[in-house]
Amino acid sequence: MTSKGIYYIAREVSQFTSIAALWKEIGGKFLTWEYQKNRIAKQYPFREWKTRRFVKIRNLNNFYCQLGILFPGCESGTIRHYYLGPFPADLEVLICTSMWPVLPRSERPFITFQFYHGVGDKRFKVGGKRTELPPMFDHWDYWMLPGEKDKQKLLKACKDCGITLRPDQLVETGYLRFDKIVNKQYDPAALLRQAGIPNNSRKNILFAPTWKWGGGTLMSHYRLFCDIITQHYNLIIRNHVHDTQNVQIVKTYCLEKMIKNVYFVDDTIMNITDNITFADLMISDSSSVMYDYLIMDRPFIFNKIVSKDVFQPDERFNVKRCGLEFDIDKDNILDIIERSFTTDQFKSHIAEVRQNCFYHLDGKATERTVRFIQDIRNRQ
Repeated sequence: MTSKGIYYIAREVSQFTSIAALWKEIGGKFLTWEYQKNRIAKQYPFREWKTRRFVKIRNLNNFYCQLGILFPGCESGTIRHYYLGPFPADLEVLICTSMWPVLPRSERPFITFQFYHGVGDKRFKVGGKRTELPPMFDHWDYWMLPGEKDKQKLLKACKDCGITLRPDQLVETGYLRFDKIVNKQYDPAALLRQAGIPNNSRKNILFAPTWKWGGGTLMSHYRLFCDIITQHYNLIIRNHVHDTQNVQIVKTYCLEKMIKNVYFVDDTIMNITDNITFADLMISDSSSVMYDYLIMDRPFIFNKIVSKDVFQPDERFNVKRCGLEFDIDKDNILDIIERSFTTDQFKSHIAEVRQNCFYHLDGKATERTVRFIQDIRNRQ
């Protein structure tokens, strides 16, 4: 497949990592938008919503630096406004990895594919608040679905908004992130070296919280975890991209207290798929990385949270069946870690939830996706 006419669009570089395997197969250019703030003035009915542009330009230096690290040799560019473009003249296929709006099919000449950047329990950020996005699930031509969990989440959101998708818009690809792991195309020792983590006798505990939208626990838990967990284990902290400004606080704390055995990685310099391959246990809250980690068949710990932005999934999809909960107000974290390493009670739950949440699990999601995009492109 020729890469000419293929573009990827997202606001954050980390949101592109969900399609890294696809980009390696078919190529294409990366896009983001220039304006820092873009809002849609809400006037009902939906077709009368108007876009407004604010003239604050984004500083994209970090964006391009991170893009070069994660996608060496890639080509990139910008559009002025995420909704109106203007888009490149040769654009044929636009691959989206976030929920930022796109024009409806009747108002654009190119095909759109939505590869949402995470499988999780946070609601889509759409709805009635002025700061949220309009419900335009039907604007994408195709939703590329990693599994039944995401399909049901999407269909419920559409129903709540009064939107109906055609069956052919729902494409059951499987999860592209899993191909590398299923096909054993990774070297944990080499990835440890890349992340700057010693390959020693200590087990690696990956703390991968989400940000405040979703009940993120980085700032509420880092002192305890850095003080206690590092006495016995390597603590690897992978912050959400929206918590980047807080990571320096954590690093300063560790420096001032001379805490050793704590390491920092994030999605802007290393794909999350690489991070999870060298983790012996993962601690999270409501981050979608919890569902990524199901493929490793290793222990989980879930920080207890309360958040209005996180929904309770159906029991068959609930990843929190797969490990122990940690309540910072009453539990001993070392005790929870030890119990997690020594019990087999969650093995069957991990296998069951993984099977329920994801399609295929055969290591061919990328191959299947390339074939579908090629077929659609040939029909145009």
